[in-house]
Amino acid sequence: EETLRIRAELQLGPLDETAAFLLGDLYAARANHRETADLRRALQAFEDARLRYPRTENAVRALWRIGQTYSALGFSHEAVASFKRVVARHAESPYAAYAQLDLAELYRGWELWKEADGAYRTLRAIRLTPADQIRARLGSADVAARLGRYEEAYQMYREAEAHAREDARALFRYAETAYHTGRYGEARDLFLALFNIYPRDPLAPVAYAYVGDTLRIEGRTRHAELTYDDILAKPAESLGGTLALLMAAVGKRLLHGCAPIPSGFDDAPCRVEDTTTQDPHRLARELAAQARTLLRDRPSDPTLRRLVFDVATFLRGHGLFDIALELHHE
Repeated sequence: EETLRIRAELQLGPLDETAAFLLGDLYAARANHRETADLRRALQAFEDARLRYPRTENAVRALWRIGQTYSALGFSHEAVASFKRVVARHAESPYAAYAQLDLAELYRGWELWKEADGAYRTLRAIRLTPADQIRARLGSADVAARLGRYEEAYQMYREAEAHAREDARALFRYAETAYHTGRYGEARDLFLALFNIYPRDPLAPVAYAYVGDTLRIEGRTRHAELTYDDILAKPAESLGGTLALLMAAVGKRLLHGCAPIPSGFDDAPCRVEDTTTQDPHRLARELAAQARTLLRDRPSDPTLRRLVFDVATFLRGHGLFDIALELHHE
């Protein structure tokens, strides 16, 4: 209200310019729970201010904020267009780096890994605040890992390790890159850290299953079997828990020299305790059904989408192509 009063009294001038752009920020801040009405007011205020003062640095900032507001409203294509305009037309503006970072994050949220990778790689991160530089590094590391560049991703996570440990998803990806680059002891420590620091996170049981896998790969069969048995003895309480059950069932079969998931054709007998109650095929079907239900209930949840993506990747890696393909389509 005070900002509107100032604008009404001053009409033009430096204070009016400041107030005009501030109005959009105030509406956006008031919409911290994504109230559509205030977000639309913010959008209109930014547009009006940009048209009123088009050749100012504030106008460039407003164009970036318009992109953020579109993103908050769920208009992702409009957000991309705004961010790209800032980057293309105002490359020397300090806001170009922020627009490019937001563009990279949008692509990453859509799982457009190559597009996100390109945006991160051409980002002039030196123009960002230290906190946003860390956000850019962790995002870039996540994309590199998704594209299979595990060594590169591992080094980026390692450089930002303290910050990676502050977020369960980043810590999980960091542990995965250590695992995929053969650093099994380090991976185990990181997975255990996640399991202990974030015990209620959906990825916590998956991290614990990975602990069993690192022990198995290092030949510590007794410890691996104890870990798998501990997982198999508890009912799954989440999608991550069901995935952990499947990973433990597969890991235990591998410990006993069996096919990870029986094909049903000429499989040699597998003497694994509890194979009838923890059949990998049954667990895989339960996992897929659970993932589909959750996706349909929460289609816009990025954390859930990424966990389901991991589930599908795991199933594909063990030959369950039909189930994995269905989940990828979902």
